[in-house]
Amino acid sequence: MGKSIIKNYIYNNILLIFNLAYPLITTIYINKIFSVKLIGEVSFSLSIVTIFISLSSLGIASYGTREIAKNRNSKEKMSKIFSELLFLNFISVIFFLIVYFSIIYLFPSLHQYLKIFIILSLNLFMSAFSLEWFYIGLEEYEYITKRSILTKIISFIFMVIFIKSEKDIYLYVIFLILGISLNGIFNIYNSRKYVEISFEKLELKKYINLLKYFYLQLIIACLYNGMDIVIIGLNSTTDQVAYYVRSKELVGVLIIIVLSFVNTISPRINNKVHDKKEYEELVNISFKVFCFLSFPFFIAIIILAKNVLYIIGGEKFLDAANIFRIMALLLVFDALAVFLNTNISVPNNKEKNTLYANIGAMIIFLFFSFLLTSNYGAIGNSFAKVLGIFIADIIMIVCIKKQKLYLKFFNKDIYKNIVASLVMGMGIRVIKNSNLGMITEFLISFFIGGLIYILGLFFMKETIVIKIIEKMKRIKKEYYSG
Repeated sequence: MGKSIIKNYIYNNILLIFNLAYPLITTIYINKIFSVKLIGEVSFSLSIVTIFISLSSLGIASYGTREIAKNRNSKEKMSKIFSELLFLNFISVIFFLIVYFSIIYLFPSLHQYLKIFIILSLNLFMSAFSLEWFYIGLEEYEYITKRSILTKIISFIFMVIFIKSEKDIYLYVIFLILGISLNGIFNIYNSRKYVEISFEKLELKKYINLLKYFYLQLIIACLYNGMDIVIIGLNSTTDQVAYYVRSKELVGVLIIIVLSFVNTISPRINNKVHDKKEYEELVNISFKVFCFLSFPFFIAIIILAKNVLYIIGGEKFLDAANIFRIMALLLVFDALAVFLNTNISVPNNKEKNTLYANIGAMIIFLFFSFLLTSNYGAIGNSFAKVLGIFIADIIMIVCIKKQKLYLKFFNKDIYKNIVASLVMGMGIRVIKNSNLGMITEFLISFFIGGLIYILGLFFMKETIVIKIIEKMKRIKKEYYSG
């Protein structure tokens, strides 16, 4: 790994640590003030807005990241791509804002959440300026990290100062989207350092063909990822929505950690796809890090689900434990799908793989979700979610194999991570059976379980652990040699 990759990975992990701490801290604070019902109402409303944000993005994020990464050495080409995609996204957002308010008006059942929907419309408008794809393509992880931390701190300070009771629910929604709005302002202002924004001589028609597979993927993924909360909200209770959302958020944070290196290295993989040796080396490293993190997280959640939920939301969220355990499977299946997409399919211009996979996931998810949610609530929906993404993984692997793309990262080294995780799980179970209290059990399990896992991998000579130890030895040697 070059210095730039290491630097990007460090910044990305600083952001990930902050992104891990931020929702945990805000969730603990908010759970003490608002009831499960109110949290469910906000989550339900936010899920609908998120669908419109996804639809309005046109699949620009994946396409834009790839094109900026490929053309970052040419300011002229980059400026043209940036200006065209920015304009296209803005027009799309305006269109979907009109559709958004039309749907709210046409469905009386949504009128009870009208104030929340109006506030959240700002979230939809500002999504046109998120531009994360641009900075990821440039590998500007230092900027992304500093900006994200600043905006989140500002949002949280406002929450602590102004939110004191359930009457402040609308202030909570405002502060919830404040960070996104600030991100958009900073992004547009900072982009002038890299590109010249011009809306003259725009060539927009070509994007109908260039974005079609990305957008089809996005629509299908939107139905898969966005409809889950809506289906629960329409077929079950707001309490079930809250339980599901909390479980999904916690698993989501861990998925971000699991994919931290995968996402950090993906622009470099896009850039090196024609250098077979370096491309395969980067993919191998990316997959090893993915396995290193996903398996122990999954085992830990299965055993410590109630402990985590108690720390985050107190006793009122303990009923979400089984939902949390089922959703934990996404740490393997969902993260694998992202890996296959960003590291294999997209760099090789095989976006169709993900499209077919998402179609399969959507069909399976919607069928089982409607079938199970009415009787089993969020548990049924969670099962449908996991089953859908499992089918997506199988479809993608079959497509990649048929296209004779690189798949040799699947090798016997995976068993080392699985075995070490299972041994770690046995150690955590012993601690859990000691009945030391929710928080104490979690803290001891975190340190002892982590130690067992690392030692297990060390004795099996797992690549990542050995490389880390060798790196530490070199640093120590350089330090003492002066």
